[in-house]
Amino acid sequence: DGFPFFLRDRRQLDVASLRNDWTYQVGEKAIVRGGVEAKTGESSYDYALTHQRTAVSNGVQVVATENVNAALKPAGSAGAAFVSARVRPFKPLVLEPGLRFDRHDYTRDSEWNPRLNAALDLAGTTMRAAWGAYAQSQGLHDLSVADGERRFGRAERAEHRVLGVERPLGRTVALRVEAYERITSRPRARW
Repeated sequence: DGFPFFLRDRRQLDVASLRNDWTYQVGEKAIVRGGVEAKTGESSYDYALTHQRTAVSNGVQVVATENVNAALKPAGSAGAAFVSARVRPFKPLVLEPGLRFDRHDYTRDSEWNPRLNAALDLAGTTMRAAWGAYAQSQGLHDLSVADGERRFGRAERAEHRVLGVERPLGRTVALRVEAYERITSRPRARW
């Protein structure tokens, strides 16, 4: 079943990217970080599938032919910027709030994503907590053309939560235990 068949699957992705990060020490208790990223790319999909399979129609066995064809050349650009500030309001506590902006023109996504990290040192044991919102846009190479996908979907959104404890066990070994949770919204179709 499924024979004869013909399959052609040629794909190409060309990307040019520029990224720059900065770090500035404000004083003993604060560091500011920031960065930008710009990306442009184009891809091509040349996909063709023809195959036959056996099916039953009105109680009669028949041969059905399926054809899937795609010749696409999506292109686009993306940009991102982030800023965060690591501050130590008092000796055992470190806080790092941050914000990231992402834009992808080929998916029409523009997302603001806040984040917050914290670490508290209690007599050599470090308690950590992190929370953040993340957007994952579909890449130019991510179309599932074999399954009929021809347009890019919206960015998936995820909320990450982390709680952890770290304790040194001598001079060169440490024990770290973490709990991690990811909550996804707006998931893309999976084929």
